[in-house]
Parts: sequence; C-alpha cells; structure tokens
Amino acid sequence: MGKLLKYEFRKTMFLKLIMLVLTAVAEVLFLFAAYRKDPDSPLIGISIFLLVMIASAGITFIGLYSMLVLQRDLNTKQSYMLFMTPHSGYTIVGAKVLENGISLLLTGVFYSLLAALDIYIIFKQYVTLDDIVRMIQDMLRSMDLPTELSATTAVLIFFTLLASWLSTIVCAYLAIILSAAVLAGKRFSGVVSFILFLAITIAFGRIANLILKALPSMKIESSMLVQIGMSLVLSVILYLISGWMVDKKLSV
Repeated sequence: MGKLLKYEFRKTMFLKLIMLVLTAVAEVLFLFAAYRKDPDSPLIGISIFLLVMIASAGITFIGLYSMLVLQRDLNTKQSYMLFMTPHSGYTIVGAKVLENGISLLLTGVFYSLLAALDIYIIFKQYVTLDDIVRMIQDMLRSMDLPTELSATTAVLIFFTLLASWLSTIVCAYLAIILSAAVLAGKRFSGVVSFILFLAITIAFGRIANLILKALPSMKIESSMLVQIGMSLVLSVILYLISGWMVDKKLSV
C-alpha cells in the first residue's frame, strides 16, 4: 500500500505545484495591497477574489483530477499495467481513495489557515475587533446559522464538506470502474456510467434526508456528525464494491 500511495501522490504532484504557485502569486498581491493601507485600492478586492477562486477551484480540481487519473489508468496500456501487479483491487482502489482523501484534507486545512491569516491581517489593518464580531454575526445570520459559531461547529462544517466530497469522488470511481469492467467497448458506456453516478448520488441524498428527518430534533453539531457518518459509510460501501469489481473484472 505504501508504494502505491507514493505512486498516486506523484501522479497528482504537478497539479498541486500549479495550485501552490498560483496561490503564492495571489497572496503576494494581497499582502502588497493590504499593507499599503489604501482601502480604495482595487488590488485588495482583486487579490481576495483570486484567492477564493484558486482555493475553491483547487479543492474541486483535486477531486476531478483523481477521476481523470483513474480513467487514464483504465484506458491506456502503460497505466493498465497497474492492475496487473500483485496487488488486490481493494489495495489499488484504496490507495487512490486514501491519496485523494489526504490531499483534500491537507488542501482544505492549508487554505483555511491561509484564509484565517489573511482575514486577521485585513481586519487588523482596517477595522476593530467589534467590527469583526458584528460582520461575522451578520454573515452567519444571513445563512440561518447560529450567530455564536464555536470552533467545534466550524471544524464540523469543514469535515462535513470534506466527507461529502469524498463520498462523491468514490461514487465517481465506481462509475468509471463499472464502465471499464462491464461496459467496455459498448456504445454509450460513458453515458450509462454517468447516469449511474447521478442515480447513486441522488438516491443517497434522499435517503440521508429521510434519515435526518426521522431522527429526533438535534443540535446543528449532532446533525453534522450524522451527515459525516453517513458519507463515510457510503464511501466505504462504494469502495468495497469498486475493489471487488477490480479483482473480478480487471485483474489478470
């Protein structure tokens, strides 16, 4: 598993380096604009917009790129050799899922810490602590969230989004593997796989909503813990199915 995991990290390293370079450029622009202490300068707004876009796109592309890598692994002769190695399908798929999960976690933590630092800098330069508290409360109120957002709630929001995105990626893995293993060479195999991906995602969403409605009234923290648990259970189930299909349909 260790060698496979290292191999998967190498395959996605170039994308991550591009993200770091773009983030560094946007951050330098932000720091330059912030320390000029010119609130009318458009550079502040531009740099903040760039950082938000790079962070959002980066986290999204990490997930999408892992899907493209899997698609390439299943459809090129050189990469297909991976599935002829003496590793089980569960190990091969597990390395891909683990690499993506670690990458998403580290990327999310990195951009969260960077955002916290930049928010501190910009508020220290232009507004008071009371202004910060009032602005955060207004934002939370507009999103129908508790105005007293604790650190625990903020962490749970982060992990809820992470678990949800991870389950979506594993669902896409299953659709790609199904296309290569069962529908390979057949017309509209890609369309069928995409429909399957949508069907699983929609079905899980409806089941999750029904479970949440059936449970007693819970605080927001408890509700998010349930959502995290359901996303992780779905990820495990889809991973096991994917590993089984690789063993039975793709390994030689």
